[in-house]
Order: sequence, then structure tokens, then C-alpha cells
Amino acid sequence: MKIIMLVENVVYAGGLSAEHGLSLYIEHGGHRFLFDTGQGDRFLKNAQALGVDIEKVEALIVSHGHYDHAGGLKAFCRANTSAKIFIKEGFFEPKYNKDKKFIGIPYDKELFEDRLQRVSHPKEIFPGVHLMTGIPLANVWDTHFDNLFVMRNGGLEPDRFADEQFLVIEEEDAISVISGCSHRGITNIVRAAAEAFADRPARHSAGPLAQGDSPGQGSKFRLVLGGFHLNNADGELADRVIHTLDEFHIERLGCCHCTGIENYARIKSVFGQRAFYSWTGTELAF
Repeated sequence: MKIIMLVENVVYAGGLSAEHGLSLYIEHGGHRFLFDTGQGDRFLKNAQALGVDIEKVEALIVSHGHYDHAGGLKAFCRANTSAKIFIKEGFFEPKYNKDKKFIGIPYDKELFEDRLQRVSHPKEIFPGVHLMTGIPLANVWDTHFDNLFVMRNGGLEPDRFADEQFLVIEEEDAISVISGCSHRGITNIVRAAAEAFADRPARHSAGPLAQGDSPGQGSKFRLVLGGFHLNNADGELADRVIHTLDEFHIERLGCCHCTGIENYARIKSVFGQRAFYSWTGTELAF
């Protein structure tokens, strides 16, 4: 597995640029796919500088319908005319922030309609690459819905991010999780992955979780990578999220985007060398 961070909030390498957003290029099992696009066409420029050919991408997975994760959707469609685009139902619902500013993705029938794969249930899009939909809120305290809304029936309602989805990538002895903004909670996302893949004895010998078990039993995580939405979390909540994550078998914890630099320091204090910050241009190989 190979991962290249095309867009993230910060950059240290020359010849690349950053923005408040997220886009990752992934290779696994001979397939090439993209996870999120950032705000616009910056991911294309960085891809060119990093030697990534966007025309060869076979699929685009979009974590949810916010501009900083899917604003480059039109740019992607113009640069790549064949890849399927996987979105969850509700992706194009109009989304707004507390100031009633539109932060969603306008629908463009000419560009999108023949490309979209609307999913409502988990789907294996390539061998060993699973698109996970539906994230149970086992830890209701680890949700990030405040001041975010969706337009329904002529009025604004709190957005509970029913359109959020994430990736699980299988290997022989472990799984990896790729998340976007983790609005429904990174602890809930990792737990959902652990429960979904715990019954695969060839990879997870401990078997499915039983009531009262430690949430990490039965799953080995090679990598958990994404935005954990702790940038506005107070210390108590951040510590609770971090220590809950530490109960899972996570070899590498990759932080980026909405995780927040201050709380990344808290993560490092618990995870030590297992944690790293994945900025624009970071390349990972497993």
C-alpha cells in the first residue's frame, strides 16, 4: 500500500501548496484511487509535482459533502474522464455553517451524473478495499456536529452527517482505516471497522467482539489516518478520544487536517513514535 498526501492544511516541501482541506492518493493491490479532493484544483497541481498521474486514477471516494473535502469534484471530472465517484446518499444535500454560509457541493448533472456511484451500504470497490457507510454512534460524546446544518424541507436542521463514509483497506494480517473529517467520531469509526472485520479468522483470530470486551479485541490496525476533528475540542474531550483510540491495536496513527496542532501534541504524549503528522507531500508505504 502506498499513500501520498496531495492536499492538507500545512506544507513544508518546496514546490507544493497547502489549503484547509484534504486529498489523498492511494495505491493498493494494483489499483489507484483518490480519497477526497480538497477545495479546488490544488490537488491536481500538487499531484503533478509529486509524480501522480490523476488520469490513471480508477475511483474517487468522497468522505462527505463539505467544500474542503469535495470542492475539487469538478476539477477531478475534467482531469479524469473515466473514474467512478463514490458518494453516500445525502452527499448533495445543501450544507451550511452557523453563519448560514453554504459549505456544501453544488450538483452539476453534466459533469457528475454518469460518474456517480451512490451507495447506502458497505461496498468492496476493489479487492480488499472497502467503502464503509453507516457509522454507529457507540460513543455519543465523540461527535462533531456543532454549528453545522443541512437544508431539509425548507429549513435548516442540525447535520448529523449521514453521508459520511470511510475506507478500510485489508491486508493479510491487519486492516487500515482512512477517514476524512470524522464528524461522527474517529473512535466510532475505528470501532465500526473493528466490529465489521472481527469475524475474519484468517486476519483477526480473536473473533467478533462480545458485549463488554475491550473495543480493540479481534482487530489489528496497521494504520489509522485522517482528520480527527479535535481542533476545537477541549482538553478533557481530546484526552478521552486519545485514550479510547489507544485501546485499539493501532500500529501507526496518522493525524492531519482538522485534528489540530495543539491536540496533536496530546496525541504524541500518549502514542509516542506511533503517531505522526501527515502534511501535504507526505508519502507512506506499507
